[in-house]
Amino acid sequence: MNILSSLSLVSTLLLAGAGCAAPAADDDTSDAREAIGSVSAATRAAIMNSLRANVSPSMGGQAIVFDVSQGHFQSDGDWAFLMGNIQLRAGGAPTTRGTAYEELANEGLFDGFRIEALLQRQGDTWTVVEHGVGSTDVWWDGIWRRYAEAPRGIFPGLDAPVVKASERMAIMGALRVVVKGELADQDVLFDVSRGGHFAAKDGWCWLRGRIQLRDGREPTTVGTKYEEDAKEGLFDGFQVQALLKNENGSWRVLEHGIGSTDVWWDGIAAKYPAAPPAIWDATADREP
Repeated sequence: MNILSSLSLVSTLLLAGAGCAAPAADDDTSDAREAIGSVSAATRAAIMNSLRANVSPSMGGQAIVFDVSQGHFQSDGDWAFLMGNIQLRAGGAPTTRGTAYEELANEGLFDGFRIEALLQRQGDTWTVVEHGVGSTDVWWDGIWRRYAEAPRGIFPGLDAPVVKASERMAIMGALRVVVKGELADQDVLFDVSRGGHFAAKDGWCWLRGRIQLRDGREPTTVGTKYEEDAKEGLFDGFQVQALLKNENGSWRVLEHGIGSTDVWWDGIAAKYPAAPPAIWDATADREP
């Protein structure tokens, strides 16, 4: 595999492989998690098997599938782009233990088993051109400009402000300090990839996502400030929303909510007119 982008502290394992072709299919390609869109079953299977051949060596022998049911999967002609999550074939999340990602995860530089990949068909073989696993930055921003020959329609809309990996890590670190204090010091990560939102610009950041433990499990409310609320049915799961601001070089959490049963952030965009409009999603950009 020709590595286009090496591992680094700021890119959190962007495995950008080129020229890694799929072998003959050696597993079941009928998994419903990998079936989405109008791509034919044969094309989908070839694409997924090529990507699996590329990613599996880094996964410590775990049998994996790619869940794109809540992500993105589009193929046109000889090109395909997908975004999703890596799962175990038997169900559940993989572990980083014994994988190429273990050390990065231990250092807090692995943003969960998210995957993004661009593939190209050469003859009858699909080849992984670039891919990233657990990346802490939006490495694929502007990827259509690097591959002008690829149909623009295969790429999702990626018009959010670009956030450097180091800045994203600082934002997540600042929020983690606050959240760990409220969750009895459980070792948490924030998954903003599945139906969430993350945008930062000009020293402001707005995000929505889910809290999970570093090992992929869900946290517990036992022993936390949310324990009584959970018992009374007033805790709506480990969802998180947060507004942060960079003040004198350090990110500070201005407002946040965990497990909220109401849309507490309704009208927050109007409440903070100094924040760039580009950071808000549709749930926040409302009148108070």
